[in-house]
Amino acid sequence: MKKYIFVEGETGKTAESPIEKMDNGKQRVGEATLQAMMVVAKTYAQSLPDTLALQAAALYDDFEDVVGQTVEQGFKFRYDGKVWKTVQPKTIIQSIYPPGVGTESLYAVINETNAGTISDPIPAQANMEYEYGKYYSENGVIYLCKRGGLTDEQAQAMYGQKITLQFLPSQLIGQYFVVVE
Repeated sequence: MKKYIFVEGETGKTAESPIEKMDNGKQRVGEATLQAMMVVAKTYAQSLPDTLALQAAALYDDFEDVVGQTVEQGFKFRYDGKVWKTVQPKTIIQSIYPPGVGTESLYAVINETNAGTISDPIPAQANMEYEYGKYYSENGVIYLCKRGGLTDEQAQAMYGQKITLQFLPSQLIGQYFVVVE
């Protein structure tokens, strides 16, 4: 292992350091330190809220790289150009069950780029986590996620709760969605 010298005043100290000084005075990080930094960044990225997860998408492993792992609820990974998270308390990632139609009980795609308001609805897709009280768009139609069969007061009490659905809003009118415009 290399030893590096740090100068304090007129006395020199020898210490081990992961950072080297280059000839031009700039610092360079060694490969082992860079790898350690990536481990820390990837581990911390799992605790990011969905709003920040999309900004840090490069830190998440691809689906193929996590196959065989048992992960906790909310574990994030990339698949098909999107960031996904697990929805079960414990999930064994299996290659025969990739994110998509039929695996909505396992995974939900993360979309936090739209506000979910009537003027900025979230683009709907199958196998997505929907939030009661938010607006979604599908083929130019805007839908409100609102549980059917409830009074307005009961429905508003559910606002903020989330549900992962396999189908699109147009397929669930009256059950989970109402057409707004």
